[in-house]
Amino acid sequence: MEIDISDPAFFYQNMAVGFADQILDVIKSNCKEYFDYSFWEYNHPIDSEDMTVGIKLNVVRSKACTSKYDIWASAGLDESAELCVNITVVMPPKVWQKNVSIDKAELVGILSHELHHIAQSNCLDSYPANMKKGKMSYFLDPFEVEAFHIGFRAQSFFSGESFEDLASRYIELTAPNLDRDKINFVVKTWQQTKFEMFESCRT
Repeated sequence: MEIDISDPAFFYQNMAVGFADQILDVIKSNCKEYFDYSFWEYNHPIDSEDMTVGIKLNVVRSKACTSKYDIWASAGLDESAELCVNITVVMPPKVWQKNVSIDKAELVGILSHELHHIAQSNCLDSYPANMKKGKMSYFLDPFEVEAFHIGFRAQSFFSGESFEDLASRYIELTAPNLDRDKINFVVKTWQQTKFEMFESCRT
């Protein structure tokens, strides 16, 4: 399947929605761990000889979780040196897992973000790691800029909320000390990405 990364309706939806449905079903079944593989459906090289991507879910409890749930996510090579998307759903203690309602639009957005990192996997080694500390350095990392764009593109598609509102709210929650000018600058940077990192991975 060809990728038109500039298409505002593209966000790896075949895989992202499929993974999201799997995760939601597993959570409703009260399982705490899940792992599966999926074939990489897109005509874009990734760092996997057999073109497969794993999806790994863990449900954990934490007293530090003050909301109904939180989602931590990452993507890259796992302990077996295979590409994998890792999703950890954090819930407070004494909450019945089956009754926790995960926002599907949010989950699809997170998965789309991580799948874009999978699409970048072929060129990560050629890019110097951003060793600077702080939220702004993370938000403005070229690989993250693209992934945030794809993630909020997906979430906006499913939720009906604007890209700007979703992105601004996320930044306000995760970096509450940033002033409005910096928030607006980050959102604009995410919106206007030309996907240069992604394009460099095609060769």
